[in-house]
Amino acid sequence: MTDLFALQALRAAGASDDDVIGQALRTIRQHLGMAISFLVERDQADAVLRVFDAPGHGRHLSVGARWTIDVGDIGPVWGADHPQLIADMRKTNAGERPNWLGLPVGAWIAVPVARADGAQFGLFGALSPDPDLSLNMRDMKVAQSVAGLLEKHIQPGPGDHDAHRVSPTVLDEIMSGAKYHLQAQPIVALDRGQVQGYEALCRFETDRIWDAAAVFAAAARVHRTAELEQQIIARALRYLSGLPSDIYLSINASPETVFNPGFSALFDEVHFSNLVLEITEHRAVDDYDALLARLAPLRQAGMRLAVDDTGMGHSGLHQILALSPDLIKLDRALVAGIDADAAKRAMCAAMVHYATETGATLVAEGIETVAEHRCLRDLGVARGQGYLFAHPRPLADLMVPPGSAA
Repeated sequence: MTDLFALQALRAAGASDDDVIGQALRTIRQHLGMAISFLVERDQADAVLRVFDAPGHGRHLSVGARWTIDVGDIGPVWGADHPQLIADMRKTNAGERPNWLGLPVGAWIAVPVARADGAQFGLFGALSPDPDLSLNMRDMKVAQSVAGLLEKHIQPGPGDHDAHRVSPTVLDEIMSGAKYHLQAQPIVALDRGQVQGYEALCRFETDRIWDAAAVFAAAARVHRTAELEQQIIARALRYLSGLPSDIYLSINASPETVFNPGFSALFDEVHFSNLVLEITEHRAVDDYDALLARLAPLRQAGMRLAVDDTGMGHSGLHQILALSPDLIKLDRALVAGIDADAAKRAMCAAMVHYATETGATLVAEGIETVAEHRCLRDLGVARGQGYLFAHPRPLADLMVPPGSAA
């Protein structure tokens, strides 16, 4: 347990509470080999995500995300008779994996953790999208040990999570002052390494940098998602004409935004040949036929459609079949460690076959290692993006919109 020793040494050296908590999350996630570790606070009838460590999954989670315990996705975990370790969630959920904040849960360890004053705080633990039958009581005892080391570093007082939560006031400041910077991450051909396109991303900054997921969560809470996304889309489209004709720009939009009355007008003077609309679906769509009808004029004009986060949340086979996208983006959860995971390779191979049969293009998200790149390329995945190739950089560095400042 080298990582546990590192955590103990960090505490002995008088590190800050935030540093110790961050190290504890990394320790338990890496020791268990799970995708996500978390610290959840109980706030009366609600649960609040206080801190998490989730490489490759961060955009699905938001510090300060809140849900009602008795009706939450995994609310029963708070019950006294609920096991702290579940190696296969399907056995406790009628054969299905439950969802937690939009993420599927296959395996789970969650142990109680107290505050520095001894009062009950909430839960500390880790989860994996897939079942993990190797988990055992020894792993739970490790989680309990790390939770015990944490307790002196969780300070008393309500509302600690508010420091990370984007308030309506901050959201107003961001939106009224357009306090966000457009960035772009290249999408490359996995066989040749040539840039095929860019995904437009956003960096939010007032007097501090805000997590993008937290900003969108704040917009959703006050029903301003479409307003915020349309602002960002309008700005991103200004850069489209600065791209070479063989390089595309991929922009994100939720179904809520697509249904907004002002959405179509954003594209009145757009050349569609190098534009991709990426549907980000974190809540179930009630009517795919209506969504397709809304998108039909844009697709007929030449815009291509991509389905985001395939393998996570609601972005499953049903969505792909319903939307018949031109591009299918494989989520980082499927990509991570695929070179060492036969089940992931089998799933990816099936998606390659589907893409070949339907004429869609596969794009693997979150490629971070050479081994992942080689495996995906050998499986036949056409394109990919991730830190292995490039981190996001300012969109203005790549192209300058004609007649306007970046």
